[in-house]
Amino acid sequence: ETNSCFIALPEGAFLVVDDRSATKFSESGQPVKYDPRTRPWYQQAVEKGTLIFTDVEVDAFTGDIGVVCAMPIYADGELVAVVGSDLFLTSMQESIQSSEEKGGYQLVINNNGHVVFSPKTEGIFRVLSSDTAVDLRQNPNAELASLINDAMSGSTGVRIVKLEDGEYYMAGEPMDSVGWAMVSVFDKAVLDQPAELMRQSYQAIQEEAALTYNGNMKSARAWMTGLIVFLTVAMTVGAVILGKRIVRPLNTITRKIADLSEVNLEFTMEDEYRTGDEIEVLAESFATLSHRTVEYVGEVRRVTAEKERIGTELHMANQIQESMLPSIFPAFPERSEFDIYATMDPAREVGGDFYDFFLIDQDHLCMVIADVSGKGVPAALFMMISKIIIQSCAMLGRGAGDILTRTNEALCSNNRMEMFVTVWL
Repeated sequence: ETNSCFIALPEGAFLVVDDRSATKFSESGQPVKYDPRTRPWYQQAVEKGTLIFTDVEVDAFTGDIGVVCAMPIYADGELVAVVGSDLFLTSMQESIQSSEEKGGYQLVINNNGHVVFSPKTEGIFRVLSSDTAVDLRQNPNAELASLINDAMSGSTGVRIVKLEDGEYYMAGEPMDSVGWAMVSVFDKAVLDQPAELMRQSYQAIQEEAALTYNGNMKSARAWMTGLIVFLTVAMTVGAVILGKRIVRPLNTITRKIADLSEVNLEFTMEDEYRTGDEIEVLAESFATLSHRTVEYVGEVRRVTAEKERIGTELHMANQIQESMLPSIFPAFPERSEFDIYATMDPAREVGGDFYDFFLIDQDHLCMVIADVSGKGVPAALFMMISKIIIQSCAMLGRGAGDILTRTNEALCSNNRMEMFVTVWL
């Protein structure tokens, strides 16, 4: 959201318009000392001599996170002022900060390769100021640098990247409207943990069963020593039969678990395991555990697919909205007496701001700048309706007042959400 518009003079004077005037004064009522010439936006604009966007910075007055758009103004080759505007990114910051869950999180990389939003406070993915931030595209880790570079221009798909503290599943997606990229990070050890836990649990149970079995066999041999040869033979045969009954199902369970992989994590019950004793209980426990693991992995994949679907739909909505606005320049190459240019960058993927211009006839040019109430998809839909109605009323050849009156009447009809649009025509 736009926080303020301002003008800074080379002498140090600072003129600002915003809705947070109280932050410019101390508790005693005195103006806070502030020299705009020391701020990164002023220095970068003067150094480059053209329109610039800073990295994500902390606002000197409010402490909020945002970027600054600034441009130097020259008269007869001499700098006379730097004009600009603060753009706060609080909603994006809150979304990224809340993304860390169950070994995964998201972060945003700007066009300079700097981390601008991240829930991490340590490591290479922590947020640093622009003068100390490191370009991840030049990181010595070739896998990480390659993923960041690819994410700036297109979807990377899921890759395994080895960092200092372990291996991670990472996927990048470009943010075309600002030239940034969003990267999703998942701890590989956490995602692989269910299968590993199942193997460790099985190993512990197998060792316990083997110890119990060996103990029983020792006790049985002690009793059989004092019995007659017949009982000795009978007990030996019984021990062999009992051994086969226990070991064979355990060996089968061992092979089944060894065959488990990322493609097939589910251990299923079979008739061979239904022995009516601890072997059956053991097999049922493994079957239940593996089924829950499969459900968990499926849920992770479903959530990931849903996030990708929403991102794709918002990207398509952004392209549709951009195509509704005039974007071919020069707009009227056959008219040499004037020239016109316009552009729009929505705060989110889609928004309610729009512009339009068109010739009503050979002598009348209609220009429109408008802002719909609200943000996101609802504002974008209302924006398209408003643009079409304004253009339709304007083409009737009436005055500006009549155009806006007819447009207002059309928009108020069945407007149950009570949305509105502010128009300059």
